[in-house]
Amino acid sequence: MLECAVDDEDLANAAHLLPRFLVAMDDRGVRMGALAVAEAAGALSLQEATLAQMRTGDSGVDRPWKWLTAVGREADRQGNGELVAQRYSRTSTHWRSRHCLGSTPTPSLSITPKV
Repeated sequence: MLECAVDDEDLANAAHLLPRFLVAMDDRGVRMGALAVAEAAGALSLQEATLAQMRTGDSGVDRPWKWLTAVGREADRQGNGELVAQRYSRTSTHWRSRHCLGSTPTPSLSITPKV
């Protein structure tokens, strides 16, 4: 699996995008949130993905999921439990069930609820 590196700018983008994605109540909101995440991850257009698949065998359509996984790992490493929780809240079930069989999940979460 191709690794995805993230930096503080990626974490800031995710911290901005994920809360909006999480509160989406309708299909349009979810689709717009997913598109914003895909753009932040540098996802390819459909045409670029098709060409990449033909050239290399890797379409790159899983790039947003890889980015979100890397964001979760880096946020956990930095102790940003809120961002880790937001990332997992929307994406973990889909990603783990379809793409991460046999991979190592993000290290332990120690999130203290705000009172």
